[in-house]
Amino acid sequence: MGSKKSKVETVHASEADPRRPAGRPAALVLIYRLLLPVARRHGYALALHGSLARDLDVVAVPWVEDAAPAAILVEALRETIDGFIVSDPRAPEKNPALKPHGRMGWAIHLMEGGYVDLSVIPPARDDGGGE
Repeated sequence: MGSKKSKVETVHASEADPRRPAGRPAALVLIYRLLLPVARRHGYALALHGSLARDLDVVAVPWVEDAAPAAILVEALRETIDGFIVSDPRAPEKNPALKPHGRMGWAIHLMEGGYVDLSVIPPARDDGGGE
């Protein structure tokens, strides 16, 4: 019996997708690790979803009875990574954007490029405003 050899493809750096720089997923996971304790202190659990190809997709879910309002959580996460949120009403992204099932979405842009695509399920008593 002959053994089948697996075909391994290599991609030369010049053929790689320029929107996906080498090391980007690893850097995004490090950012996620910075966000975890901040979310926990505000009463939220974080979950990753998505491919990490162009951004960091994160879902925040209230985990304790007295979880902070969504806006307070978002500001704490933004400060932690020294990001910025575009609030211009003419911008194509709305912050927060209303998502299905009551989720609220924010894009927290990173100074180095890329962004955190954050979906927050607000606590049952929260309308997302923070005040």
